[in-house]
Amino acid sequence: MTSISSRPIELSDFIDRWQDTSIGVAEKAALQEWSTTAIDYCLTSDTIRKFAWESARLSQVLDTRGSTRLLRQLVNAIIEGTTDGTSLDPVLLQSLAYTIRQREAGWSFDSTEVLASLFTSLKARLEQADAQGGLERKYELLCVLSVVVDAMVDIGVSNISHEQLYKPLIDLLDKFSKDKELHVAQAANYAAQALRGIPDDDTIGKASLRGLIRAVDIGTTLASAATSIDLAALWEAAKSTLGAVASLEDFILDTFKTRTGKSWYTALRMTSVLIRTKSWTELEHFIRVAESRNNPDFLCGLYAQLDRVSETHQKGILKCIPRSQDDRVQAWRNYLGSESSEESQHSQSDHRRFRNLKRSKTFQWSFKACGWEDSRRNFTDHSNNFLYVAYQKCPAAKEYYTKNALIQFYTEQDNKRLQIQRLSGDTLPMNHCYINLTVLGDSSDDEVSFTDLFSPRERNGKVIHPKRIFIEGQAGVGKTTLCKKMVHDFIYKNQWSALFGCILWLPLRHLKGKSANAYSLGDLFYDEYFSQHFDGRLLADTLFSLVQKEGARVLFILDGLDEVSQEWDIETSMDRFLQTLLGQSRVIISSRPYSMRQLNKDTLDLQLRTVGFSSEQIKKYVHAPEIQSDAETASRIWLFIQEHP
Repeated sequence: MTSISSRPIELSDFIDRWQDTSIGVAEKAALQEWSTTAIDYCLTSDTIRKFAWESARLSQVLDTRGSTRLLRQLVNAIIEGTTDGTSLDPVLLQSLAYTIRQREAGWSFDSTEVLASLFTSLKARLEQADAQGGLERKYELLCVLSVVVDAMVDIGVSNISHEQLYKPLIDLLDKFSKDKELHVAQAANYAAQALRGIPDDDTIGKASLRGLIRAVDIGTTLASAATSIDLAALWEAAKSTLGAVASLEDFILDTFKTRTGKSWYTALRMTSVLIRTKSWTELEHFIRVAESRNNPDFLCGLYAQLDRVSETHQKGILKCIPRSQDDRVQAWRNYLGSESSEESQHSQSDHRRFRNLKRSKTFQWSFKACGWEDSRRNFTDHSNNFLYVAYQKCPAAKEYYTKNALIQFYTEQDNKRLQIQRLSGDTLPMNHCYINLTVLGDSSDDEVSFTDLFSPRERNGKVIHPKRIFIEGQAGVGKTTLCKKMVHDFIYKNQWSALFGCILWLPLRHLKGKSANAYSLGDLFYDEYFSQHFDGRLLADTLFSLVQKEGARVLFILDGLDEVSQEWDIETSMDRFLQTLLGQSRVIISSRPYSMRQLNKDTLDLQLRTVGFSSEQIKKYVHAPEIQSDAETASRIWLFIQEHP
């Protein structure tokens, strides 16, 4: 028997389960259907904004079709936000970037076309904002573009139409990079550099940094805004692809120090990671060793990043930044007040900056910058609700985990429900349970193995395939033991697995005392199998639906009809419910011989009787080491039995 798993509750558990190569084909299919249902559910205008981040994380396990559909919906939501003038949702934007990064191994032309539609929309909105003099709107759109292009660079997307999209965007960004408003100019310059692409030997698309960026995406989104991120923990999560590199410091020195001189853009990607994770010591160290530390574009970009950091954290970092003769760098430095070190000036900082810079004849600042990559302030974790709502809407997943829950019910506490206890109190191994069956009314005493109960057989000159079977036997002859063995062998030996998807064993005595006016199969399933399960009602309802849909593949084993045959008056609600059970299309009913009142014999395909052990079975039982460990004692017992038949 393969391991039996409950449904994953947390989104992280779902993803781990999906990526576990040891899970079976059936569970993989259930998870596939579940993830597809989840994406279908969130791909509406009403839910995409609420569940954007959850669906993005799920993109790790989506196929190409599902990922492209998710990508398209996220893009449409962002286009809608940039078109109607409403404020963009940072979580939506980060979700798009995260989704893009997950498609490194499966990027498709359709995905590029989806992003091309976003670029086309952003270009039109940028031109409109420029014509209307909307500097803050223009900056916001440039930030959106940068976040998306960063993610595309990370996975090496390169098939953007040059003439129709790439060149017009570059020309527009180059124009904006000369804007007097330095927030706008820096954002445009950064986006243009990202869009131009980085040579293969200087690309951020290394597995190590991609892993770190993904870890940072999750860490900074899930962490409290007031809590600093444990970079060491994130690094441990990301470095599995690194091989020999064991520390973040090694990574910075060995990987970036030799490369950042070629690309100030790449250096800014690293400083962004360090700022987002509040790794101030590592940031100071990186600034001191980066070969691009004197590059004006790098310095302007670094100042722009620090503009989104509190003054408390700015002070030490600003002292590490080299001076420059570049006008833009000096303007940024003055704007951030890097000469000031008095904390008492904190409350006056924004007023001072705006006052000083408005006197500048060359540059201007018209608004406060925002950090689009950090969405924690707007983040609410809906992952559990997201998964559960999708689960409720996915029949395949519900049916799979309902069957698992049923098997767990049978087998919990080391198969306690299926155990056969001897008079000594010891457990009898199931392979030593011998129950012989003969056909009722057959003068030849035709024996039937329980494994062949549903095999074709001849009756009245015709070949039948038994579906409804009655087994009678005196008290203590092994009827309940036989029922337990049926369930046991179905679970552990795949007995009848080609015929049935699940087996429902019901000791009918459990119905005694019930007198409800409207007792249903759903009520029975809950009371009998799932009353202690946290998903009890949903499992019971799912099993009921499964019986209705696939009744021919559900075997009812109704054990002990004699125990309830006189329990209710005829035509009472519980008597009618009992008739519903007895009337199932696939059923095995056990009873003592005299309890046939509720049964119509004409509806039975096969009637059997349990009989005692054969001589050979008794001998095997007595000599089994599990039954009698001392061989000499076993021989004496067998001799006694032979002498006293």
